[in-house]
Amino acid sequence: MAKKSTQKLPATRENIKKLEEEIRIVKVNLKEMNKEVNSKITSSRTRVLIEMDDFRNEINDKMTLLRDDVTAMKDEIVTELKAMREEDAAHQGSHDRQQATLDDHEQRITSLEQI
Repeated sequence: MAKKSTQKLPATRENIKKLEEEIRIVKVNLKEMNKEVNSKITSSRTRVLIEMDDFRNEINDKMTLLRDDVTAMKDEIVTELKAMREEDAAHQGSHDRQQATLDDHEQRITSLEQI
């Protein structure tokens, strides 16, 4: 079996020119790929920003509805509390009148008993 020669030959000008041309082609291809990647990144970023805006708007809408619900519930509670306070004041006034009547009766009974 004959061994193949692993000896390296010196590069010729033609070899160097071919290599330079291949490097130029690779650079052009890399620039094209870079443009495509940047375009895809920009497109994806724009899509994500739009989705984030939509999501933000949806959250704001839901928060507005929640705030409206809480405000309505708060108004109902305040209205009920006000009615309860008025009712309690009226009830207390009734008790005060009854107490005054009882005090008056007690004084009259005490006067009658002293006779």
